[in-house]
Amino acid sequence: MWMQDKPILQQELAENIASLIDDFNTHEEGALFVKIFFQALSTQWHLVDRWRMDKFLMAGLFLGLDLAIVML
Repeated sequence: MWMQDKPILQQELAENIASLIDDFNTHEEGALFVKIFFQALSTQWHLVDRWRMDKFLMAGLFLGLDLAIVML
């Protein structure tokens, strides 16, 4: 995610990361994956520069959307 500079490939990578939620055995495991993603991101957010912020926000958006879909 960090080194990908092309928007189309950034979106594809974010979607691929978010699709990992489908690979877990239970909804709880998928939710834990998302929780840990946001915990890791929150501890390192101050190190993310303005050029990469959108990449991680997009990944968070796709993770949140996929989690919501899985939990329905």
